[in-house]
Amino acid sequence: MANWPVNSIGPPSYGYKDDYFRATIRSDFEGGYVAQRPRSTRGLAIVEVPWDLLPEAQYQMLLTFAKSSMGDTFPYPHPVSANTVTFRFSEDWLRSTIVSPGYRRVSVKLEEV
Repeated sequence: MANWPVNSIGPPSYGYKDDYFRATIRSDFEGGYVAQRPRSTRGLAIVEVPWDLLPEAQYQMLLTFAKSSMGDTFPYPHPVSANTVTFRFSEDWLRSTIVSPGYRRVSVKLEEV
């Protein structure tokens, strides 16, 4: 398990998304009644971590980490609570947009394991 390069990559931009998902099974009945129950015993945290102006050198470190860690789990320090939680990349790609010379806009989606 690799470690998130927290000391090499600057803090994310504001606009950090923190979602919680817990699947349910729902059954509708003719009388307008609904029966609903959880599909599993635990939910799933999904976070989106953005950088609006990530320097190219830090992007290359993030890219190197993504290449070596996609499909694996890693500890990630939550930017708000500072708790370390085990995550994995929830998408199979790392997308970036060059916004000015030497800077990129990057957003990474992570899901709790």
